[in-house]
Amino acid sequence: MQPSGRESAGNHMPSHQLASCPRQTDVFYVNGIPSQYVRDGNLVIDDKNASLRSFTYIKTLGDGYFGTVTLCDWHGALPPNTAPPDMQRSRPEYAGKRLVAVKRMKRVWEGGWAECKKLKEIEFLRTIPAHPSLISFYDVFLSPETKELYMVFESMEGNLYQLIRARKGRPLAGELVASIFRQAVLGLHHMHSNGYFHRDLRPENILVTTTGLSNYRSLSPIAAPGTTERDIIVIIKLADFGLARKIASHPPYTEYVSCRWYRAPELLFEVRDHSTPIDIWALGVTMAELVNLRPLFPGTAVIDQLDKIYDVLGDPYHDHGVDSRGRPRGGGRWVWGVQFARRQWGYHHEKITPRGIETCFDPSVPLTLVDCISDLLRHDPAKRLTSQECLAHQYFVESNPDHTPLTLSLGSPHVDARPVQCGGKDDTTTRTPGPKKLILDLRVRDDLVNVAVEEKDSQLLVYGTFGSDIERLSRRQGHDYFAEFWYGLLYASASVFALVLFAITYALIML
Repeated sequence: MQPSGRESAGNHMPSHQLASCPRQTDVFYVNGIPSQYVRDGNLVIDDKNASLRSFTYIKTLGDGYFGTVTLCDWHGALPPNTAPPDMQRSRPEYAGKRLVAVKRMKRVWEGGWAECKKLKEIEFLRTIPAHPSLISFYDVFLSPETKELYMVFESMEGNLYQLIRARKGRPLAGELVASIFRQAVLGLHHMHSNGYFHRDLRPENILVTTTGLSNYRSLSPIAAPGTTERDIIVIIKLADFGLARKIASHPPYTEYVSCRWYRAPELLFEVRDHSTPIDIWALGVTMAELVNLRPLFPGTAVIDQLDKIYDVLGDPYHDHGVDSRGRPRGGGRWVWGVQFARRQWGYHHEKITPRGIETCFDPSVPLTLVDCISDLLRHDPAKRLTSQECLAHQYFVESNPDHTPLTLSLGSPHVDARPVQCGGKDDTTTRTPGPKKLILDLRVRDDLVNVAVEEKDSQLLVYGTFGSDIERLSRRQGHDYFAEFWYGLLYASASVFALVLFAITYALIML
């Protein structure tokens, strides 16, 4: 089969060369099983036959031990009525393309497609109904030539961990936190309502796309009425369902579940019979991290993890009473869990008075948000909020009083020319006559991606992406190279002086 139309541009590459160093003009072809095509407006999948997939490489999004994720322009069949991803609609340079994220697994599947289709992740992706807060799944196929598995998803800019890193200590606007929180709860509620739980919810598995800027209503209890906060618009979607399981499936489940920092107490106790409450705990810890821009319980080992939890929430054996508002202090009691830990591990719980979850947050954080997170972080899984109860919490009523969806409109909005803070630094750019461009570099280990803030006439267009493991955020406009030279010279001189002083001191001591 020869390529035609826009598929013919660039170099035609076999699928196995995707593992090398592809270029943006490279078009890859994979004759994959199962076949997938659209007939009479319906997507037809045939496990017994193969069909040709083709896509143009754009850039590598991530490369890990298990696989590589690349951003591609897709030329093959997609499910009918597939809308362009939010990332594409907010980035003019991607106009005319069909952006997808292609995940190539590095494992060799000797058992062929019969082995691949038994994967729990594929079972989940083929079963779960589509939802705006879950990453869209387009295709999965095995290359008979290389026996590598490919999965095709909706493309997103990055993940919540990268967004937190990119803030450089600048808190998110209150309503933006509410929007992200609510989208995450809606995604979890959709999973739980359809009989699945995630089992690996953490910032790295919550994908994000930024689509512009907006003025948010301040939710801070110490802010003046009518205060607004300028911040980015964020769309989030839950992803990475490799550990997802049916609620009705039979335990015990696999021992590894989630990163330690986001594990619920029952997982730390190695209780093998767990369910949806572990997602709720992970959600609470993740949202606390989103608010504070740092992990809530960064334990170095299981015991240290429990110690950090007990320092804030108290031990689960003793009753710590109620606070001045009549709310339970700490994480409450969990007698069954304590008995299990004692019986299984010989673990005895001394009385540890809770410091209180409220001490982990700045006074500017709404008290109802602190209460909501506290209600997600109960020691006893049965006493945590469900996803549906979380959506009905007073925090979401107050942060969204008209009960309209908190996912804001897409596209790059027109905003005024007041200074725009970028990346948590104090650097700003203010509109002056004539067009100019401010480039903020996000230095990443694998590549370099830009966030461009371009002013032209009275319009400010913002569009950005996040790379993998952001390391540095620098301002490129307004560099004073003359001043930088003298600063560098002064620093070098001070270093030489310190070295000479050390040498003289050492010589005197030796004498």
